[in-house]
Amino acid sequence: MKGSAPRKLLLLAGVAAAIAGAIALRPDAAETPGPSPAPDGGTSVSEVQEDPSAVQEYWTPERMENAEPAPMEEDD
Repeated sequence: MKGSAPRKLLLLAGVAAAIAGAIALRPDAAETPGPSPAPDGGTSVSEVQEDPSAVQEYWTPERMENAEPAPMEEDD
């Protein structure tokens, strides 16, 4: 029974690898999670997928000339 401890360790490592692989291959594991709430006073980010040609059509030279910067929060 001298080799018993290394065998148990190897068996446990194999079981852990199998569980990790099963978790990684779940169908819902590939889904990206939704945005998480920003902490108070933090910055939030959201990604918008727009058609580039629609954006170019919208931002005519006249609209660009009349555009104003978005309001930004000032540091305290």
